[in-house]
Amino acid sequence: MRFSIAAAAAWAAQIPSLAGIAPDGRPAVKLCVEIGTPDPWVTRRGEFIAQEIYSQIGIRLDWSHRTQCREGDGILIHVGSAPSPAVHPSALAYAWLARARIEVFYDRIAASAAPLAAPDLMGHVLAHEIAHVLQGVVRHSEEGIMKAHWTQLDYERMRPHPMQFAPEDVALIRAGMLGR
Repeated sequence: MRFSIAAAAAWAAQIPSLAGIAPDGRPAVKLCVEIGTPDPWVTRRGEFIAQEIYSQIGIRLDWSHRTQCREGDGILIHVGSAPSPAVHPSALAYAWLARARIEVFYDRIAASAAPLAAPDLMGHVLAHEIAHVLQGVVRHSEEGIMKAHWTQLDYERMRPHPMQFAPEDVALIRAGMLGR
């Protein structure tokens, strides 16, 4: 664990500032979203759910549109369709750590959840990928939001109560943010 936290902190020092302090004193992460989906409501509701998940660990997500962001001034998130079935075939999204960029495959999220559950799944996918960028390491946990593959039971539980981060993920997120 010490190596992972040290690696995350070292990586974080090498990239542009993504984090700051919100007016309420909580750490804040700036997110710049490009929405290229047929249903922006799912993305907007997903943003709210991701915010709820991060508020459980004392971090505020600062959502804005890409036009309000400068390059390197936040985590860039593009919500659109998967380019082809061959690109990350089982993934709902992926993060480019070095570029602080996230690609979300809306079509795969919509196909993986019932229409009313799609925003919940979107929120969890956003929270998961944002954590990858903040942690600065490619890793997954045995439980919680950072699991490599969610089960059907995980999907069913997302709707009434958002999943949580495992303690080691919270430690890595905080260590990564300290370096920003």
